[in-house]
Amino acid sequence: DRRGRLVLLEKSKARVMTLSTRTGRFRTWAKLPDLPDVEGAPIPNYATWGPRGALFVTDYGQAVIWKIPRRSQQPKPWFTSPALAGAAGFGTTGIVYRRSERDLLITQQTVADGTGLPTNGALYELPVRRSGKPGELSTLWTSLPSDLPDGFGIGRRSGRIYIANAGLTNQLVVLDEEGAELERFPEEPSSGENGSPIPFDTPSNATFLGKRLMVANQSF
Repeated sequence: DRRGRLVLLEKSKARVMTLSTRTGRFRTWAKLPDLPDVEGAPIPNYATWGPRGALFVTDYGQAVIWKIPRRSQQPKPWFTSPALAGAAGFGTTGIVYRRSERDLLITQQTVADGTGLPTNGALYELPVRRSGKPGELSTLWTSLPSDLPDGFGIGRRSGRIYIANAGLTNQLVVLDEEGAELERFPEEPSSGENGSPIPFDTPSNATFLGKRLMVANQSF
């Protein structure tokens, strides 16, 4: 945040926490509530800063995008859709705000709203209107069965999107800024052989450090 604290998502108690790297002190910044008439508990998964300093958080368990205003720190259901429900408990994962496009890109591990096979995931685009309200959700890319797209990073200059697939394919998928698939790494699915001593094993996120892409292994 603006004070240099790390923002952490704590899943077991659905908390958004901050950690001072100077003192090592944790603080509960916000807590996601249970939504009425919704099966499952809230599971904060990924977050991104959006317009006016608000934090947008994906919920892996409740098919909602939360908006937490910087001042009030009170989570509000900002966008809900059957498209975020997921199948067999595999719900909404990564989220990144694209300032130049004024939209949110959101990854969905499985699609359970009838628009595709339940084993397919998706990359969604969700505009943020000038009023601060969400626009219409659209699909930029549909994954292969068992990909389970998770976290992702965006190239600053190219606008390309690098998605980590946490499913059986164990690959990174590279898309252009419009969602067209350009390549997969490694080319052969499942093995995770990436040219290093440690293969991809449930890669769960991809983020840039300069020109290098840092990939986290969840390693089931």
